[in-house]
Amino acid sequence: MNLSILEKILLILKFFTSSFLGIELFLLVLLFSCFIFLNMKFRNMKVRYALPLLLALSIFVVVIIFHSFALSSIKSFIKSLMYYYYFPNMALYFVIVLVITIIFIYTLLTRRLKKRKKIINYCFFIPIYTCFIGLVGYVSLYNIPLVLNNSMYKYDTVLSFVQISNLCALLWITVTAFYYLYKYFKKKFN
Repeated sequence: MNLSILEKILLILKFFTSSFLGIELFLLVLLFSCFIFLNMKFRNMKVRYALPLLLALSIFVVVIIFHSFALSSIKSFIKSLMYYYYFPNMALYFVIVLVITIIFIYTLLTRRLKKRKKIINYCFFIPIYTCFIGLVGYVSLYNIPLVLNNSMYKYDTVLSFVQISNLCALLWITVTAFYYLYKYFKKKFN
């Protein structure tokens, strides 16, 4: 697949605008994002606890629907760690989304993170989760079997969802590392 980043983003946008399921999923993510940013201003405790519950519930539903895939993903995590760097794998992608969801729930519930770090986490989590929701919708809509081999390379849209999501995760990890390095050196030299 020799698509540029822009072409991959356009494929994702095409999915979200070409089907009713895609539009519904995009509106759901947009509504979720609005709740997150509005709650930063109003600090409603109900929203603060309801959003992580909804996130955990959505991941739980996906795990139930694709339970055999979830078990296979966890089993193959260790094996595919180095291979994933060169060739994206759906199993590791699923585990990465789980870890990022847990970090996001922590971000929502903690009071120890500064507002700036919370905004950074939100801004990276939203496109990652949008790609994950889009991937689940696309797989469901077109009845694509989720298997642990390289069959996803046959579908440009599936590969685009995974690669754009991974790019956002890598950028988020990099920004987070620099953020904590900045905090460390600022504290040490002040």
